[in-house]
Order: sequence, then structure tokens, then C-alpha cells
Amino acid sequence: MQSQSAADQSAVTIQDFHRVETKAGTPVWEVKAAEARFLSSTGVTNVAEMDLIVYREDGSKVFLNSDSARLVIIDGSISKVELAGNVKVKLEDGTTVLTDSAVYIAEAEEVRSVSDVEIFGNGFLIQGKGMIADLNDRYIRLEHNVRSKFIKGLLDSNKLSAVGNIVKE
Repeated sequence: MQSQSAADQSAVTIQDFHRVETKAGTPVWEVKAAEARFLSSTGVTNVAEMDLIVYREDGSKVFLNSDSARLVIIDGSISKVELAGNVKVKLEDGTTVLTDSAVYIAEAEEVRSVSDVEIFGNGFLIQGKGMIADLNDRYIRLEHNVRSKFIKGLLDSNKLSAVGNIVKE
């Protein structure tokens, strides 16, 4: 029988994990996972099959999910979420980002990735490597090897414009 380290002994595992942060009765974020493991020695929660909803001040929501994630929660608020495996970021307008790994930075309201990225929505598909998605200003910047395909008639030019490698809603 193997002995557990002190760090392993201070871990708490929860099945069907669900946590919501609220401010003045309004949800700020909500996370659900098939399993969560809180490591009290680090204050980090590792989760499997994660769904995260970020409730924005304007009333919109951003949906993030992945096979696994590492939640950094400081003083009851999410500081950072490191997503891994089949990462999907979806905006309410249907714009969807797919990648292998990403980091959500709460204070900046950004999602970043150094991996290959695919963005699609009504009438467009954009691919590249490396991404910064600014959820406040609602733009996504792809860093390298950007390729795009637009389908005539489906793109509402008032909602989406492409300038170089910056896509703006």
C-alpha cells in the first residue's frame, strides 16, 4: 500500500460539483463539473468535464467548457481558469471558439490560447494559432497563420468586420 503525501491527504473530492458566485443577488459566474478536487494546500480546484458560465454586467453570458480545468479561486472569486482538452467558448450570438487549451483571466475578461484555434459563427470560419479574446470589447485576435472563409449572404456586415487578423463584432 502506498502512503499519501500530506498534500493528497488535504484534498477534498466532490462528485457533481456545482458552485455559483453572486454579487447583490446576481450571479457573477457558475461552474459545474462531473468531479472536483480541491487542494487546500494550494487553494486550487481541479475539475473534470467542466461547464463555466460567466455572467457579464450587460446581462450577456459567455459559456466555457472543457474536458478538465484548473480553477484558481481567490477570496471566493474566480481569478483564473486553465482549460484543457476540447475547449469550447461560446457567445450568446452563436460565435464559437474551439481549441485544445486556453486560459480565462477573470480580471481582464480575456480568454487566451497558444494552441490552434477555430472560430465559427453564422457565415464564417476563421482558423489560426494563438488567440486573445477580449470579452469586454468583444473582439478576438488570432496571432499566427490566420485563414478565413466567409459564406456570401450569411454574414451580417454590421455585426462582424475583419481587419487583418482582428475579428470584431
